Amino acid sequence: MKFIFSSMLSISTILIIIISISSIGVNMNAYGKKPKGIQSVSDTYYPRSKNFKLIAQLKKDLFKPGEPIILKVILKNISKKTHTIVVSGPERDYDIIVKDNKGAIVPLTKYGKRLMDNKGEFRAIGKKIKSQKEIQINLLINRIYDMTISGTYSIKVERFVLEQNRKKFAKVISNTVKIKVAD
Repeated sequence: MKFIFSSMLSISTILIIIISISSIGVNMNAYGKKPKGIQSVSDTYYPRSKNFKLIAQLKKDLFKPGEPIILKVILKNISKKTHTIVVSGPERDYDIIVKDNKGAIVPLTKYGKRLMDNKGEFRAIGKKIKSQKEIQINLLINRIYDMTISGTYSIKVERFVLEQNRKKFAKVISNTVKIKVAD
């Protein structure tokens, strides 16, 4: 009975750690230390996932100011095993990076600011993804980022997953898609 309890505890403990890290923005590698030379959260020092592929897609690449910009995000299990990911909501599970044509991060909308400032409680569940299967979500990008100014934007999506028996974090990074907002 003790073995069953301790294995259940370890899985729930891992889920709590993941939820805590994602909700408060703690940035650590698998060993809990920030490597030397890392200046910002956007620097990649997590190992890349060997089990997942992240794909960003748009139906078109030209939008009018104020027109909904819906990004389709596909997370595919490219391994030979079933893996479990933690799911709490599309806007919480994925880090969306939107830059203008000069490479500057695009400011958040009011909604985006509330979303990023909301570190309160939320529900998180484990979702199994079988080998070679995928999950798809749609994100309304210009609800989160202010893309009302005409110009060219690049969009990339990232997320963390657990690898190696749920003991180490890895990062999955999508391709970059470019769009133009113009009248």
